Amino acid sequence: IFARIKAKYATGYAVIRGVRNAASFDADRTWDALAMGAWKSNGLHLHGFEIKVSRNDWLREIQDPSKAETFAKHCHCWWIAAAPGIVKLEELPATWGLMEAAGETLKVRRPATFRDPERLEWSMLAALLRRSTEQSVDAESLREQFEKGYESGKAAGSDDAQAVMARMKA
Repeated sequence: IFARIKAKYATGYAVIRGVRNAASFDADRTWDALAMGAWKSNGLHLHGFEIKVSRNDWLREIQDPSKAETFAKHCHCWWIAAAPGIVKLEELPATWGLMEAAGETLKVRRPATFRDPERLEWSMLAALLRRSTEQSVDAESLREQFEKGYESGKAAGSDDAQAVMARMKA
């Protein structure tokens, strides 16, 4: 399901998974995923996601929706993302949206209510930034690895070509 969230929000959003609710040992909740609009033209909105993979997982969630509010109150839109058949629309709290897996993407079954979110606490922001950094790719390291691989491949190709030339001369 996370891969589908990432695909749906691939353009113009920062997508992060597994963000804790505090930057300390007393963190007791985890945001399954979030997508933050990264360009003003798209809207600088925060979408939060609770991923549900089984009906039992969903039924446990709705027994205490206040757990999700730990994060939902900080989001412009709060979504449940699940496989088809896990969540019944009439079970959703009034402001929550539902997206279901459909092929390689997610289909909106019910839109989330757009709301004015509460500001993130500093500890939650620190946890979010730490997780973002852990999941980001260092462009400089990536470029170094590419160049190293390119040079290695070029040398191997040259060696192969010399071996073929030697066989042809023999």
